[in-house]
Amino acid sequence: HPELQRKKLTSPQKLQMLWSELAEILNALKGPTRTAIKWKESLTHWKHQLRSRARKDKARPQITSGDPPAVEVQEISTFGTATVDGVPDIGSSDHQISSPLYTTTDPVPAPTPSPDPAPAFPAIYIRTLPSSPSPPTSPPLIVYSPDVSHSRLSPPILTSPTPSTSASIVSEAHKPTAVKMLGTVLKKMKAHERREERVISQQQKVLEQNEQLMGVLMQMARERREELQKTSEQNLQLTGVLSQMTQALTAMTTVLNNLTEKLNH
Repeated sequence: HPELQRKKLTSPQKLQMLWSELAEILNALKGPTRTAIKWKESLTHWKHQLRSRARKDKARPQITSGDPPAVEVQEISTFGTATVDGVPDIGSSDHQISSPLYTTTDPVPAPTPSPDPAPAFPAIYIRTLPSSPSPPTSPPLIVYSPDVSHSRLSPPILTSPTPSTSASIVSEAHKPTAVKMLGTVLKKMKAHERREERVISQQQKVLEQNEQLMGVLMQMARERREELQKTSEQNLQLTGVLSQMTQALTAMTTVLNNLTEKLNH
């Protein structure tokens, strides 16, 4: 963005507008879509990362006294000339180590094609050792073929170890955990079944007690009805006796009145 690259004092409102315009431009391209604040954070972090990487790359030759990094030396010693590409005299016995490519903000000139064709090198074939009962820990064996028909080198493709042994080891490692989980689930299911059985037995006991109470109440009601019937019968009998006694007393009163009248005459 040309206006953001200028080192001039700009108002915060204008900066915000510029970042919004830049976010719209970047979101219109292929890739992630972010807000203006997120784009500002990402680009600022990227700029600091490039500057710190450039400082580290410039300080590395001073620390190592101009020697190549240990990683490049290890690659040269392991793969020989196959690790260097684009050096004219690479076919010689003295292997040259290309200088590291530093990431800078300066424009990089376009590379000029080399008039010499790329040298031919022996092709690299990979042969794996036969599988053994123990887990494969040794690296694959690299064999250099004398065939020089290839004009360009392809990076060596390392074969991965057979997944059968590792998969069996992983499955065996996960077996105890699966067994423990299954045992825990079975224990929980059994405990749940026992709790359900206890609840069902308690409910059955409560039902039996309710039935017994209902039977006792019904028997008491029958006895009460019988007692009431007997009492009503006794009351009827007493009423009859009382009515008879009343009639007898009335008759006796009449007789006494007659006798009294006779005595008076």
